[in-house]
Amino acid sequence: MGKKTTISIPFSILENNFLMKAFLRGFFATDNCINSFMANKRSIYSRIELCNVSESLMKQIHQTLIHLGFRTSIWRTNKNHPKWNIAFYISKNGFSQMQKWHDKIGFITPKHERKYS
Repeated sequence: MGKKTTISIPFSILENNFLMKAFLRGFFATDNCINSFMANKRSIYSRIELCNVSESLMKQIHQTLIHLGFRTSIWRTNKNHPKWNIAFYISKNGFSQMQKWHDKIGFITPKHERKYS
């Protein structure tokens, strides 16, 4: 199959809000996560994080999330290992963004639903 560094979302999915939200639910269910950590000594900070090696895919997702009203950031990281690819990350920080994801897109895995709760 080869490396998946140049995959992208088909236009027929991108142009259909219902299909795009279903795609995002499925994509998030695979290799993505919900994190919580102490932002300071008094509060817990929540984050939804998506990661993939395809820059074009992540740019499409980033633009879609902006279109849906999310505040997101995207960045690239080099894993400094000869067999590892450069990875692209998108994060939505704060509980309000996580709540918006839950309401607009949703989760399909019980693990993510539990972490959200």
